[in-house]
Amino acid sequence: MLFQAAIDYKNNKYNFKKENVKAQNHVKMVLGLINVPEKDRLKYFDATGHAYINQLKSDHYNDFRVIMKSERTSNLSFKLTVGDDNWNPIATYSVTYQNNGKFKSAIKIQKIALEQIDRSDYKTNESEVPNHIISNGVTSEISYHKVRKGETVSSIARKCGISVDELCRMNRIGKNTQLKIGQILRVSHRGQDVL
Repeated sequence: MLFQAAIDYKNNKYNFKKENVKAQNHVKMVLGLINVPEKDRLKYFDATGHAYINQLKSDHYNDFRVIMKSERTSNLSFKLTVGDDNWNPIATYSVTYQNNGKFKSAIKIQKIALEQIDRSDYKTNESEVPNHIISNGVTSEISYHKVRKGETVSSIARKCGISVDELCRMNRIGKNTQLKIGQILRVSHRGQDVL
């Protein structure tokens, strides 16, 4: 989220750069565009900047809900394709570890051309959606549920044999969330939890 939010800030989304210097510095600090010592972070707090960050978080809440593919490209890098709740690819990133000296290191994240995901082996009947994710050549089984008319968070949890709290945690939703017909919910996490 922070990566895309930093792009939004640099592109002056919502014309935020017209705001005062304190608001600007608050946003830059949260987005990691400036380094602020831990002891000085409260001095940078600004209500306007905080509201802007919350808006960016809201804008990008669903951006990285589904990791569609992770592919190792070397011992120090991998390619990551992320999608939304409906399994639509959003972006592909190259993530590279960089050793910048004896005790310093950094991670470089670079947006690259969107990788198209082969969905030919995905289940497509009404009640089931993709049941696996390929990660470095290893299959992790994960179960999903496609919301039907009249279903609620509690009815889906009961049907899938999990607690309401677990269903909410896996999908980052509240107990009273209004579900949309066709919405994809994660209902189990056999194997490694990739979200």
